[in-house]
Amino acid sequence: MITLKTTSLLLVVGLLGIAATPNLVAQEAWLSTPESVAEFRQQVESMRPSPSKFELASIKDRTISLADRDIASRVYDAGGDARQPA
Repeated sequence: MITLKTTSLLLVVGLLGIAATPNLVAQEAWLSTPESVAEFRQQVESMRPSPSKFELASIKDRTISLADRDIASRVYDAGGDARQPA
């Protein structure tokens, strides 16, 4: 026996599914051409943060040895005693 609560829940889920369908179709159509994909890629790449403008004194590759493997790491040294952003 289906209760009123279950029926209401199924109705709400069904309406939400129907409401979301046009958005999925629109998104699929939006990325359906090479031009739209290129435009999307350009938008995403334009949001990249600007590179750091700090000079590095050195970059050293180090290895941390564990019992069953080695972990590679890279150490960046800004040089000097002044604090630098991380």
